[in-house]
Amino acid sequence: MKLRPSIALLLITPLSLSGLTGCNGGSNTANNSNSSDNSKYLSSFNIISIENDDSYIKRLKVSWETAASHSSINGITYKLCKKETAQPDNCLELTRVINKTSVSIEIKDLLSAITNEYFILASKEDEKQLSAEKIISSDVISKMVSYIKASTLDAGDLFDSQVALPSNGKTLAVTACREGSNTTGINGDQSNNSAKDAGAVYIY
Repeated sequence: MKLRPSIALLLITPLSLSGLTGCNGGSNTANNSNSSDNSKYLSSFNIISIENDDSYIKRLKVSWETAASHSSINGITYKLCKKETAQPDNCLELTRVINKTSVSIEIKDLLSAITNEYFILASKEDEKQLSAEKIISSDVISKMVSYIKASTLDAGDLFDSQVALPSNGKTLAVTACREGSNTTGINGDQSNNSAKDAGAVYIY
């Protein structure tokens, strides 16, 4: 059986979100490391939206309110965090920006995204403020399912005659048992059609 990569398309629709809680659970009020009354630079804030980034099909754009207590304050670092209780501030950092209130990230593991909680950690000097957490609802996850397509197929190639998916969900193998290329190995000539019913495996 020949191995040959092909094109996998991931269709992502704009997300709606649910499950807004504090960073240690509980109310919808942000769990802040410093009280706003005692803060010199930062005030409470929250995530505004998580939606698809049109620039790339596997990216999400996260936007939030400014954490600055005054419009003249600059130099605020914002970390996009996945909640991990073993980490400082419960924050497993995914990316960070300075003085910006949005960021895009690539979603590589859709299975984990179902149960992950995300929040923004703002910091300046010794002050910190945490937004409330957001989770992606199951109906949103269902809209992010891949549309799998072979790069070159002819009628009768029987694409998807067999499908294999490991337990981690990260690699998908799909056979086309009557595909007719004489290519062997990976990245061969996909336009060749001289070996009737030779078969191929597409890896995603």
